[in-house]
Amino acid sequence: MDDFVKNNIKKDLILKVAKERFARYGLKKTKMEEIAADLKMSKPTLYYYYQTKEQIYEEVLKYEIKEISNSLTEILNNESLSIEDKLSQYFKVVKNYFSEKSNLFQLQLDVLLMPNVMVPKSLYFKLIETEVEFLKALFSKILVKSKNKEDEVNFIARYLNSIARGILLIEKIDSEKGENIFEKQETPAENQWKFTIRILLKEFSITD
Repeated sequence: MDDFVKNNIKKDLILKVAKERFARYGLKKTKMEEIAADLKMSKPTLYYYYQTKEQIYEEVLKYEIKEISNSLTEILNNESLSIEDKLSQYFKVVKNYFSEKSNLFQLQLDVLLMPNVMVPKSLYFKLIETEVEFLKALFSKILVKSKNKEDEVNFIARYLNSIARGILLIEKIDSEKGENIFEKQETPAENQWKFTIRILLKEFSITD
């Protein structure tokens, strides 16, 4: 095994371990020596691969986005799933990173609290586009006879992406307050999403 492969394996291990610590304690409360301790690695060795915790954190976010991309690709290519099934699986993928186990939720909060991070190359936009590209690919296969296919596909993809995030963000905020607006309405977030996609599929006359 050459040094390049060994270094990549080591970096991958660092990101997997750091991912858990960042998700639990956040960037500010995490120290390089703590990451090194989790890895049973010396600080000089950790600094050999990454010079700062911010650098590790950025790579962790990229790592999580890649995981999402891989999951969505699997969903898209699974021919045994119906359109509704694929959209339901997509919603579950998004819901997972709205949990405390994901650093991507904090990335979205940072965007809300610090608008200056919303630059074109921001990882926030990379996350959004990863989801939108999945939705566009899905509906491009479906709207084959549409006269305005490109515009409709782009509209549906961005609309559904916004709806999914809105449902989950409200649920997250209410759960932090010890409340659940969907529970009060006797409509869980998943049912809100199912209702949305059924209306949309009906509007565009889409069936499996």
